[in-house]
Formats: sequence, structure tokens, C-alpha cells
Amino acid sequence: METDTYIKEYYENGQIEWDIPKVNKRRHGIARNYYSNGQLKIERIYNFGKTEGVEKMWYPDGTLRHETTYSDNKRNGSHKSYHRNGNIEIDETYEDDKKKGLFTRYDDQGNVVYQKEF
Repeated sequence: METDTYIKEYYENGQIEWDIPKVNKRRHGIARNYYSNGQLKIERIYNFGKTEGVEKMWYPDGTLRHETTYSDNKRNGSHKSYHRNGNIEIDETYEDDKKKGLFTRYDDQGNVVYQKEF
């Protein structure tokens, strides 16, 4: 029998820190982690304990920090990191948790500063 529960943890100031859905004691659904000011920090999708889909992380001001695609608990697909000004910093691809294809790093103005093929 499946049982649904939510793990909720709070900061001392009363703001929620973690909101994690569970089914049969395994993480399942969208888990969220927050900064102490209430701003969303991390959003991660679980499928019966395994990370799946796109994980997103934000800076404390709400600007997107990175997006990483997961499949079966491994990085599989696109990973992009962003500078604090919102411009892309890193663009790369993973396959079975290993870098694959072209890795590109940009400065905060959007200029390519480094590239490497994997």
C-alpha cells in the first residue's frame, strides 16, 4: 500500500527550508529547497527515489543559477549555468553522468572564453 507523506523542515524564522514529497519512504514528486528569505533555491523532480527531469537552482535574488537534466539519477542531457546577471556561463551536455560533446564557458558579457570537445 502506497502512503504519501511530505517532509517539511523550517528555518528558525518560520520560513520553510525543505518541502519533500515521499511515497513509501522514497522521494517522489517535486522537492523544493528555499533560502531563509522564502526565495526558491532548488527544485528537483524525483521518481521513486531517483532524480528525473530538469533540476533548477536559483541565486538568492531569484535569478536562475543552473538547469541540469537528469535521467535515472544521472546527469543526462543539457546542463547550463548562468552568471548572476542572467547571461549563460556554461553550456555542456552529459551522457550517463559524463561530459559529452562541446563544453563552452562564457564570460559575464556572453563572450566565449573556453571550449573543449568531450
